[in-house]
Amino acid sequence: MAQLWGGRFTKETDQLVYNFNASITFDKRFYKQDIRGSLAHVAMLAKQGILTEEEKECMKLLDEKLAGGAGAILWCACVN
Repeated sequence: MAQLWGGRFTKETDQLVYNFNASITFDKRFYKQDIRGSLAHVAMLAKQGILTEEEKECMKLLDEKLAGGAGAILWCACVN
């Protein structure tokens, strides 16, 4: 398979890069669970005052969009 970054670098791609990318097709099946875990982390960070309530709500909006079948990465207005 052709590399997206082919021709940009002079050294051969390290095997670690191939190993990391090999799991993407498997990992993408768990994106909803990963986001739910991130939401729990966001809730804790907001409770500790590390994130604002606006940032917390932005993450909740992302979860709602994904639950609705959006399936694409969406950006909230609060994320730059």
